[in-house]
Amino acid sequence: MFNKQVDSKTVNNLVDVTKKNNVSVLPVTETLPANEDYAEWMTNQYKQFAQILH
Repeated sequence: MFNKQVDSKTVNNLVDVTKKNNVSVLPVTETLPANEDYAEWMTNQYKQFAQILH
């Protein structure tokens, strides 16, 4: 997981390495999207995480 709302050269490099090595990476956000309520936001992020684990 990584916070896609933060720009960090170190994190971006690590994400690139994981993707090149076929390791799943989950981008998450720290702020509520405008088109979702809190429960939808968290549920969607957890569903994406569950998909990666399977």
